[in-house]
Amino acid sequence: MRDWYSPRDIDFTTRDQLEWVMAHLQELKDGVWPKQETGYAIEPEVKSSRSSKAAFETPIGVSAELERRAESVGPDALMAVLNRGYGFTIGSLAKYFNLEENVAAWRCNMAIKFMLGRNFKSSKYRRDHVAAYTDQAAKGNAPAGRPGR
Repeated sequence: MRDWYSPRDIDFTTRDQLEWVMAHLQELKDGVWPKQETGYAIEPEVKSSRSSKAAFETPIGVSAELERRAESVGPDALMAVLNRGYGFTIGSLAKYFNLEENVAAWRCNMAIKFMLGRNFKSSKYRRDHVAAYTDQAAKGNAPAGRPGR
């Protein structure tokens, strides 16, 4: 994952951007854009360009967009945010959500895939795919690709 993104870099088109926003979600919700690490002992003052927006609007807008996408996907997105943003392991998430580890990992990855995209609309995240995968994983023959197709 990249160390830092500027506000104009975030368009939710790559997994790396989505994971970066998840990792900095609380700062963004608080209206603060994470600072770029410069490596200098004294941080230079950031001079912003003129904007008609208040400084807190952009970070809050980015966090709201992530939350909109996550709400559209549902509980699997919560698992992905907890895993990528807050450092919960797949094993602990599997335990909390009463799932097998491979099922929890698959659901996190699928949620992230469905939250990507520049023109994201209401998600077509199919619960029957998740149910089919869970049933097959319980029987011990998890599919290699997408289940239910």
